[in-house]
Amino acid sequence: MNEKTYARIILGVTCTIPLFIWLLTWWLPSEYYIEDPAYSYWMEQKDYVMGDGDRREILLLGDSRIKSDLVSSELGDDTYNVALPGGRPIEMYYTLQNYIVHHPTPKAVFVSFAPVHFYVMETYLKFTQYYRYFDDATIDQINRVIKEHGGKDYASETRDYRYRLPNIYMKPILKSLVYPHREENVRIYHNAKSHKESMTYDVNTERKAVYSPELRHGTFECPAYMNFYMEKIIELCLEENIPIYIEQMPMGNPGYNILVEHGYISDYQQYMRGLRDKYNIPVNDEIPVYPSKYFVDDSHLNENGAHKFTAEFRQKYQSVFDGE
Repeated sequence: MNEKTYARIILGVTCTIPLFIWLLTWWLPSEYYIEDPAYSYWMEQKDYVMGDGDRREILLLGDSRIKSDLVSSELGDDTYNVALPGGRPIEMYYTLQNYIVHHPTPKAVFVSFAPVHFYVMETYLKFTQYYRYFDDATIDQINRVIKEHGGKDYASETRDYRYRLPNIYMKPILKSLVYPHREENVRIYHNAKSHKESMTYDVNTERKAVYSPELRHGTFECPAYMNFYMEKIIELCLEENIPIYIEQMPMGNPGYNILVEHGYISDYQQYMRGLRDKYNIPVNDEIPVYPSKYFVDDSHLNENGAHKFTAEFRQKYQSVFDGE
C-alpha cells in the first residue's frame, strides 16, 4: 500500500465516523443515548402538558426543589407537579402556556424557584434543545428575548444543537452503542408518571450540614430577561383569572445563615417584594429553614422532610386545596 492510498483510507475513515454519528443522531431515539435522570422527568412532563386533559387541577411550577419537597398525592387528588429539575421561569412560562391550551384552566398555580435558578443558565440549551423539550420556533423566540434584554447571544450554540453536530452528540452516541440508556430512562419516566411528577428522595439519607448552591455566587440579582419571564408567568395567570401564589422551599444551615450574613437573602427578598407590590399577588418572601436531618443533599429535602413540609404547606393553603 503506497502513501497516497493509505492517506485516502485514513481520510475516508476520519470523515465517515462523524457522518455516521451525525446520521445516528437523527435516527436513534434520544432515550437511548441521553444519560441523565432529569431527562425522563422533562419528557414525562412534556407529554402530560401537551396531552389533552379534562380535569381542572392545581399546578405546582418551578424547579427540582418544589418537585421533590412537595408530595402531590398528599396535597390532593387534583394537584399535579409540573415543575422540572433545573427549571427556570423561562421553561415554566411556556409550560403554563401550553398547559392552558390543552387542559382546562387551572384552579390555582403555585410557583417556586430556588434563588439560583433566576440567573444560572448553564443548562438552558441542554434541557430545552438536547432534550427536545421546545421546538425551534420557541427556542428562537427565547433567544431573541434573552438577547434583547441584555443577555447572551445563543445563536451559535443553538445551531450546534439544532443540527446535532458531533461536538455535542458524538460521545453520548458512541457510549450508547455499548451501554444504551433506554431501559433506565423508561423506568424513570413511568415512575414520574405514577407519582404525578413528584420526585421524592430516599428517607434514609440525611445531611450533617447543608450548604446551598447559592453560596457559590456573590449576591442575588435577577437578569432582565429572567424577570421578563417571571412576570410573564404572573401576567398569564392574571389574564386567565388563575389564582397564583409565589412560595419558597426550605433551606438548611449553616448555608442559609451564611447567605443572610452576605446580604444574599435580603437581595432576594427585595426582588420577591417587588413582584408582590407590582402585581398585588400573594408572595411569601420568607424562606423556611429546616434542620439538616431533613435534607438529602444541599438543595432537596429527603422523604421525611418532604412529608413534613407538605403537611405544613397543605395546612397553610387548606382553603385552596380543599376548594373552599
